[in-house]
Amino acid sequence: MIRLIASDMDGTLLTPEHRLPKDFEDILARMTDLGIFFAAASGRQYVNLVDCFPNHLDQIVLVSNNGALVRKGDETIHVTAMIEADRHIIEPIGRRLKHGIFIAQGIHGAYVEQPKDRDIDDYMSAMPSFFTKIRTVESFDLVDDTLLNFSVCDFRGTQEHVLPFFMPLADRYTVRLSGDSWLDISLPESNKGEAIQALQSYLGITYDETAAFGDFLNDAEMLDHAKYSFAMENAHPDLVKHARFRAPSNRDHGVVKTILHMLDHPQDYS
Repeated sequence: MIRLIASDMDGTLLTPEHRLPKDFEDILARMTDLGIFFAAASGRQYVNLVDCFPNHLDQIVLVSNNGALVRKGDETIHVTAMIEADRHIIEPIGRRLKHGIFIAQGIHGAYVEQPKDRDIDDYMSAMPSFFTKIRTVESFDLVDDTLLNFSVCDFRGTQEHVLPFFMPLADRYTVRLSGDSWLDISLPESNKGEAIQALQSYLGITYDETAAFGDFLNDAEMLDHAKYSFAMENAHPDLVKHARFRAPSNRDHGVVKTILHMLDHPQDYS
């Protein structure tokens, strides 16, 4: 019996317009009635996930910052944070970028150092779709927040234009593409899989009782910790090998449709 369902947000649960599917609330109510926990697992910041589910915070576990923070209501279940030594290694590389923006993500907000040699207004104007609280700062040293991870947004494509800068860090940090325009740098123990494992332990739920949905490479560890693992039809090809099943695309509301089918026909996923 499935007792926990975890889903990525962008490219997975949300439509291409970054909205919840119209039937989501009905499915959530049904899961709640059946005693099934639902976790929204995203690279988004915590405060942004709160805004995505303003009426359902008592029903949903929020896994933010690619697993660095897990909260259920007012209770923090799991958190991993950067220390000063990590910042001294990662931040100089981010400052070398000549395109895009380099973002420090904290518990209470996201922060962008204003480059001295170029304008980033076009990028900042696009960020409200991903961050509820984001602002430019003169220096990350002035930020009074616990920093969880770093992200880069480059509309030209992060795999070609950003990943080579950060790959030298891959032996000590998790450097992961999280979208066509996004790359995340996290502590090695900070990923959605570790977060789901912490949540399973907290709730007393096993691998065999867990389902998970994802579309991009930052979802790989999460799928690995769920017996019922689904890669979306629109998933990155390298994610598919981590999934036992496929789900329709986010454009076709694949998560909602598949959850409904699992609840009505569990024998199809034995």
